[in-house]
Amino acid sequence: MAARLLLVLAALLSPVLGYAGAHTGGGSVKRADTLMVIHAGRLLAVPGAEPLAEQTIIVRNDRIAAVEPGFTDPATLELGKREELIVVDLKSQFVLPGLMDAHVHLARATGSYQLGLPQMNARPAPAEAAVNALVNARLSLAAGFTAVRDLGSDQHSVFAVRDAINAGKVIGPTIVASGTSIAVTAGHGAPPQSYAPDDRAAAGVCDGADECRTLVRHLEKTGSDLIKVKVTGGFSSNTGLRQHMTAEEMRAVVEAARLRGIKVAAHAYDPAAIIDALNAGVASIEHGFLLDAEGIRLMRKQNAFL
Repeated sequence: MAARLLLVLAALLSPVLGYAGAHTGGGSVKRADTLMVIHAGRLLAVPGAEPLAEQTIIVRNDRIAAVEPGFTDPATLELGKREELIVVDLKSQFVLPGLMDAHVHLARATGSYQLGLPQMNARPAPAEAAVNALVNARLSLAAGFTAVRDLGSDQHSVFAVRDAINAGKVIGPTIVASGTSIAVTAGHGAPPQSYAPDDRAAAGVCDGADECRTLVRHLEKTGSDLIKVKVTGGFSSNTGLRQHMTAEEMRAVVEAARLRGIKVAAHAYDPAAIIDALNAGVASIEHGFLLDAEGIRLMRKQNAFL
């Protein structure tokens, strides 16, 4: 019942993160105007605060219009000429805002990160990746996640699913997606065959400040909501923990992203690489397994997230 509740609320209340709808190809599907009245037995309206008993959530189209004490009689509400009234009886249920998962890879097949499986490092073809993303997006929503941040896929699959959700063609969580993540030659996630310029761009491979700056511009233009950069090696590619990207390359990535109005997330293990990434201006450190006291201090100073 809890999963069903979150699915109902998520379908109504997405998108959650404002800039996720920036790239929406194909046009939106026109929805009927709705006035939804949700009677909640207990409601966690504000995370960290005590749950409230016997509350009514009033939703107009995809936005919460009000939260009122008691079980409001729908007949007392003003209904627009073209509005459809929907009453959801959750008087015996606990209702809470949708959850957000800040680091997912929707295009991967479920279970592909299990240790020792050969498919762990396999790159699914775009069509297979899009199917994976569609399935995983729906599974995430059913588990209560109304927004996810996808940090690394390809140039097409997750963007296609994100845009279909934004256009109302399929049901799923709000997706904020980086698309292809950036690595240096021979770095974490960089395929060995990425030598030609077009192949390097598709694989997210760059070397030197100018090439990395160009790649960021390309990624934003082709649909990235944010930039994911891999400044150290990684476990799944067996490339170790040490720093791969230079401080100059990191600064170029962040500067180009800032000019495009988007943020940068840094996959980083090594403490020195974390410091360089923070000094470059990244908005978040992903994983950060070897984060030290200096890195924590700098993160707090710069309001960066782990």
